Amino acid sequence: MQLSDWDQRWTEGRIDFHQQDVSDFLTKYADRVWGESDLSRVLVPLCGKSLDMVFLAERSRAVVGVEFVTQAVVEFFAEQGLTPAVDTEDRRKYVADRYALFAADFFDVSAQDVGPVDAVFDRASLVALNTETRV
Repeated sequence: MQLSDWDQRWTEGRIDFHQQDVSDFLTKYADRVWGESDLSRVLVPLCGKSLDMVFLAERSRAVVGVEFVTQAVVEFFAEQGLTPAVDTEDRRKYVADRYALFAADFFDVSAQDVGPVDAVFDRASLVALNTETRV
């Protein structure tokens, strides 16, 4: 699929990949992976409007997400009852509470944009990439 295909799926509401709950694996294994310690920052690539970010925000100081589809980013903040500040200088960066979400192609966001992270959580973004891009 091309990036425009993902945009179209969100526009049409064809987001069957979006889970209505926090990932079972995340809730089951988070304590084993991170223990009792709070994480400073967690990166969630191709985050959509995943509730996994809410779970992670409860256990960290900040969650940084990257999602190509702006609609997904906007819906995430609306569903969380948050009004983000939008920084349009360099990237479309939406910030509110413990969340900083980039509405951008993941491959156009640099490590400098994201900043330091302690962990990365990915439920299924790899399968969203074309096979040749996965490498």
